[in-house]
Amino acid sequence: MAIKNTIGIFKDGLNVKVAQLTRTKDGIKIIRLDETQLSYPFYYKRVEEYESDELPEEMTEELAEFEDEEIKIPELTEIEETDSIQEINEEEVLSGKNDLQKLLLNFQLNKSIFALNANDEQIVTQEFPPDFAKRSINKRLQKELLTKEERKKKQFSIDHIRGEDNQIRSYLHKGRFDLLSAVKDINPIISKKQFIFNHIEPNEISLLNFIRNNLELNEKEYTTFLYIGQEFKIGMIFQEDKHVKNFSIIVPETQTGNILQPIFSKILLEQDSSDIPATQNILIAGERVSDQDIEYLQENCGAESHVHRLELKNFKEHILPNDENITPEKIARYIIPISLAWRSLEPKNENFYTINLLPKKVIESQKHFRLSWHGFIVLAAIFFFTLSGTIKNMNIRQQISKKKSNSHILNAKLIKFRDQIARYNKIEAELNALSENLKVIDQVKTIRNSWHYILPTLSNYFTRYGLSWIARIQGAKGNFKIGGFTTNRKNIIEFSKMFPNCQIGNIKHIDMQDMTIWSYLMTFNYPDSIYLTPNRSVTKPPSVSKSKKTVDKTYNQLVRLYLSRDFAPAYSGLKAFIKKNPNSKFSDSAHYLMAECLYQQNEVKKAIEIFREVSQLQNNNKKTDALMMLGNCYLTQEKKAQAVQTWDKLINEFPQSRLSKIAKMKIKKLGL
Repeated sequence: MAIKNTIGIFKDGLNVKVAQLTRTKDGIKIIRLDETQLSYPFYYKRVEEYESDELPEEMTEELAEFEDEEIKIPELTEIEETDSIQEINEEEVLSGKNDLQKLLLNFQLNKSIFALNANDEQIVTQEFPPDFAKRSINKRLQKELLTKEERKKKQFSIDHIRGEDNQIRSYLHKGRFDLLSAVKDINPIISKKQFIFNHIEPNEISLLNFIRNNLELNEKEYTTFLYIGQEFKIGMIFQEDKHVKNFSIIVPETQTGNILQPIFSKILLEQDSSDIPATQNILIAGERVSDQDIEYLQENCGAESHVHRLELKNFKEHILPNDENITPEKIARYIIPISLAWRSLEPKNENFYTINLLPKKVIESQKHFRLSWHGFIVLAAIFFFTLSGTIKNMNIRQQISKKKSNSHILNAKLIKFRDQIARYNKIEAELNALSENLKVIDQVKTIRNSWHYILPTLSNYFTRYGLSWIARIQGAKGNFKIGGFTTNRKNIIEFSKMFPNCQIGNIKHIDMQDMTIWSYLMTFNYPDSIYLTPNRSVTKPPSVSKSKKTVDKTYNQLVRLYLSRDFAPAYSGLKAFIKKNPNSKFSDSAHYLMAECLYQQNEVKKAIEIFREVSQLQNNNKKTDALMMLGNCYLTQEKKAQAVQTWDKLINEFPQSRLSKIAKMKIKKLGL
């Protein structure tokens, strides 16, 4: 049976694009193109799942006594007379699946099959000679690229294509397909029918398939194709219709505003290193396909170059938008999901690379029943049992009709009693509701005095410990919970002393602009009666001198300026703060933030001087951060060797630091 509707889903970081195509008598049409930005990843690793050696040393010591305890997060609701405390699923609250669900509800899901892209970061590719057997390749890849545990769990997929040079190119995907799992989780929520998945393929293959089926390139000219996504970026060079090579595109963090400049520099570098006229013809697709982007590249490449966005050309009479909002610019942005859906509609098209990384379990579960010789025996047995069952069913029906006539008499008697039972049930329900309301009133009355003590205590503590705030407070019958954030994880220990019998859980860290913010959840018992004496004063943290409070307040205000991205006034304020308070405990951090402000304003040379000074100070808690940013500065100046040397120093001197792992990843990405 021919497929009529297909849906291609492309996930790029937290951005998800969806394209739906349909087959009509006139050809293939685009039904809808739409996208969303996920609020959170589909899945995340809980704090309880981390190994002890993955956590910072200070955090491991502080949480040692809580590692065997399990804390469930209840729903955050205000206490009212008729409210009850309900538990919710934390993963559902913090999952991007809700955003994907809302997006898919805009599409025609019935009688559609799905095609998904694979996460390139989980894919390993290798090439083999043409005479290698695929079974031998599979065994070799599993032995060389997978651990025993990964082979045992079978969380991997392997497939192959034969390139234009007749070489076998193998793709191995390691780990779970998060996009596939998310769509399967959403399936029962938005549709009664089970979704059918056609294939999963790498982004590179989707782009090659689109180009092979859509473009006729000049025989004697080179063409450079650029795809610029949010995270996925790649360059491809073609001569005629032959794929010559790929080159990676890495945009420095400081170039997030104008990313076309480093991309153009990369094209020129590729042109010089390979003697290929990469600027002769340029086709662009992805996020940067506006007229202004095309004009920018055209001006930089010169009048002899030709810069265009990728469009539907050769198959224009078959793939026709049925929506005026589907412009050529929008089609260029949705090239990958369109290619995914297009391939599903034409499974016999020889121009497509038919690679499929869909897990074998999913493929087997979707196979239709095929009738063979032993199938006829099964059908004969089914017919025999069906016939005998029909005869028995007729006899049973006759007996049922006789008993139904008797049941009518009994039903008439039951009707009389049902009205009385309904009245009794209504009275009982009203009594139960009154009883529950009285219990809630007693509960609120009991803990009312406790909150007169709790709220002022919270205010005093969070005034004392700056850059800390509360996100939620919830009271229950036997205890109450406080959730919040802080920039200093040691504050969490101080907050645990506010009230009796504290239990700390769900400690997580979030990296924002080279700063770490810690989230936490604390459970306290209500204070004992000794705390609630009417004339007793509220407990206050240790007193601090007025001048010290002023210094702390000034520094906190400057940090807020930095976090608000007001870098120029933040830099001036930090410079004045250091001059006025050279011996302050915030001196090292203030120096570091000054360099951050310069870095964010593209004053890299000045930033390097301050980062170097901070990295050379002894007993400095910002030394690891300074080494990381010093390497970033060198990389911005194209001084890769100095960047790698700086990150090696960070790895050697602080092997257990969280930033050491990031430094290793950056060095590996540079390939040095």
